[in-house]
Amino acid sequence: MSFNGLQKETDMYMRLRKVPEYGFQGTFYMSEWKGGDDGDQLSGTETEVIVLETKCDIQETKRSFQSGTITQGFTVYFPWNGSEIPVRDGMRFRCNDFHVPVDMLVSGVFPTHFGCLTYIEGSGI
Repeated sequence: MSFNGLQKETDMYMRLRKVPEYGFQGTFYMSEWKGGDDGDQLSGTETEVIVLETKCDIQETKRSFQSGTITQGFTVYFPWNGSEIPVRDGMRFRCNDFHVPVDMLVSGVFPTHFGCLTYIEGSGI
């Protein structure tokens, strides 16, 4: 018995089990600015401080086109063992494994029973 290419209803469930729970590798990081040795803030350097590198899953949750600006939002899920979450609002998230490179601002962090979810947002012209 076949319906739209599926042999049975159970075939669909078997295929879903083969999808990895966290199929991407992501990095949460902060940027720190250090002024020059002579006190000149314009001659300083920016360094990147990695807060957490983790396996994750990414889903697009929002996309908007208004007045020539594209705004996107994603939800990032990652494993959490119940300890303190080092990720905070205002940090940045980067992942190059996704279908397009993602580098956006963290706008919310929430623990759940299944792991931790983070909202990230960004915009472009």
